[in-house]
Amino acid sequence: MVVIEPLAHLFPRDLLTHEISVADPQTVVTISPDTQAIDAFGPNLYNRLAWEPAYQAGVRQAAQATERIRPAWHDPGPHS
Repeated sequence: MVVIEPLAHLFPRDLLTHEISVADPQTVVTISPDTQAIDAFGPNLYNRLAWEPAYQAGVRQAAQATERIRPAWHDPGPHS
């Protein structure tokens, strides 16, 4: 399961933590903004000047996310 949380820094994770607790932890990958991405967003998510830097921060994080997702994609696990 891949959970993409582009605004994770703005919302509590209690509900998400509860919802994914029923899954096998080895099958869950969460993707949320790192510190650099949060800085790129800035305090106003509607500021169009921040959109390009925020997009670039997401592109940068995509490579890291791919490395975390790839093992689960290639290993079908016991349910196949």
